[in-house]
Amino acid sequence: MDIVKKVEEFMRDNNLVQYYDLEASHKFEVEDSFNTGVNEGRAFGIAEGTQIEKHNIAKNLLNLNIDISTIMKSTDLFKNEILEL
Repeated sequence: MDIVKKVEEFMRDNNLVQYYDLEASHKFEVEDSFNTGVNEGRAFGIAEGTQIEKHNIAKNLLNLNIDISTIMKSTDLFKNEILEL
């Protein structure tokens, strides 16, 4: 019961409650920023990996003497991107 009384005392202390609210808000902001960073990193990594794979496929198709227009349709790459490979 002593713990309950102490908690009730603390809850009546406006400075402590404000500090707790600020701390909770800060924790939320940090977690939100972290999650945003992780999600953006994953999206960038996936996009970059997809582009690398498209280039690899285009190289293989070029080695098979497939015409550039077919490679463009198959990979969604531009003609100049394919010619640079």
